[in-house]
Amino acid sequence: GATGFRAPTESYDDTTETLLRKHGILHHAADPNSLEDRLPSFSKSERNVASDKALIILPRTQFDDLNFQTQLYSTERIDEEMAFDLDLTIKGGAFSLFSVHSQNYVDGGYMRKPMSNYLGRVAAAKDRLWVARGDQIAAWWRKRESTKVKVTPQDNGLVLQISVPQTDGIEGLTVIAALPEKDAAISVSEHGTAPTKFSIKLLDQFRSALIFNRLDVGEYEYLIKFSKKQ
Repeated sequence: GATGFRAPTESYDDTTETLLRKHGILHHAADPNSLEDRLPSFSKSERNVASDKALIILPRTQFDDLNFQTQLYSTERIDEEMAFDLDLTIKGGAFSLFSVHSQNYVDGGYMRKPMSNYLGRVAAAKDRLWVARGDQIAAWWRKRESTKVKVTPQDNGLVLQISVPQTDGIEGLTVIAALPEKDAAISVSEHGTAPTKFSIKLLDQFRSALIFNRLDVGEYEYLIKFSKKQ
C-alpha cells in the first residue's frame, strides 16, 4: 500500500499529520515553508511519539511546474532555475523535492524540454546524487536518527565513536570530516574495534567523507589523524 501522501495544494495542519500517521502513512510531501533546512524532519504535530514511529516530513524544496506557470517563466528560465537548484543540492549535500503535475510534462508541454535537460544533468552527476523513493528516504532518515556518532579530540587526533542500535544494521553510513587546513591529508584506523570496510572520499579541499560499507549492531571506535599534504 501507499506509504506517502501529498495534501492537495499542500494544505494541511497538525491534525492532518496526526491522522496520516494513525492511518499508516510514513511520510508526506510538505510545502517549502515547512522547514528552514533542505532536509527531511520529524513531525512535531504529536508529542511523545518516538522517531521510529513519527511521521516524516519531506519538504518541497523548489518551484514546481505550477509555480513556473504562475510566474510566466520561459522555457529557458525554467531550465536555468532547475539547473541552479540541482547544483545547490549537490554542493550543499541537501535534499531536493519538487512536485510534478503530469499534464505539463506531455509532448508540447512547457516542462517537457526542461525536464529532459534536468534528467540529463542528474544522470551526469552519477554517484554524487542519491535518487530514491519517498519510503526509502524515510527509512534512511529513521536509521540516521537512531545511529549515534560522537567525536572526542585527543592529542594525536580525533576519536570517532559510532553506536548502531538497529537490528538490521546500517549500510553506507557517511561521516563528513572538516579538515583543519586546506588539502590536509586524513588517515583513519580502527581503535579497539573489529575491522570494518570503509573508504575515504575527498569532497573538496576542506572536507573528506568517511564511508562505511556496512555496520552491524554494536559499538565502533576509530582514530582519525590529519597531516599536512606532502
